[in-house]
Amino acid sequence: MNEVPNISLNVHNRKKTQGKHGKNKEKQYMATARPLERTEINAMLAEFKGLYRDRNKALFLLGLTTGFRISELLSLTISDIVDESGAIVEALTVSRGRMKGKKRSRSVWLSEQVRAVIDDWCNQLRKLGFRAGNEYAFCQANGEPISYYEYWDIVKRTARRAGLSPIRGVSTHSMRKTFARNVWRDAKRRERGGEHIDAWKVVQEALGHKSIESTQHYMNFLDRNEIKSSVIAAQEAVLCHSE
Repeated sequence: MNEVPNISLNVHNRKKTQGKHGKNKEKQYMATARPLERTEINAMLAEFKGLYRDRNKALFLLGLTTGFRISELLSLTISDIVDESGAIVEALTVSRGRMKGKKRSRSVWLSEQVRAVIDDWCNQLRKLGFRAGNEYAFCQANGEPISYYEYWDIVKRTARRAGLSPIRGVSTHSMRKTFARNVWRDAKRRERGGEHIDAWKVVQEALGHKSIESTQHYMNFLDRNEIKSSVIAAQEAVLCHSE
């Protein structure tokens, strides 16, 4: 069964996201979204179906591994993901004008595994006749980009097929929160290993937040004890270096 709703719905959904109701819904999904565990990710990857399976898998993996918002990923064109030689770019860049807040651009390196999945979708794009650099990278058959709500629906239905529980909290923003959680865990591991880094600042930079407070509010899924131990460890590190 095709994953993508009727093309006519795409126009309706794009208009919907521009209204107050759509923006409020998007904020709600962001606030309640939860990160995914590795077993859940693997289960979902196995359940993407239909004509646009490769597109939907590529978007899913990009969200998980780069931390870009789904709106930023959906704004990408073919020239953003494919270089002049026809190869998938080694680092994905979203320009300032397409970033939330439009303050600065952001670039993230891509692993070979992620690049291979993107390449699968690009090969399908070429077969569908999409080759121009200014055409949307994650589009429908008519060349129009899919909307935020369409991909939200695809993620939700895929999660249900994969048997994720609880299903509440699984949304497109789960991808960015999974990225944030994984960066946090790696930074904490490095801290415990003796590196002089601040895990909060590492996550702040990775997410592109303006302040530590924004990052701490965003990471509301962390266990309070985990946060407490991190804060105490940071305080002790300061006291140790000041002696």
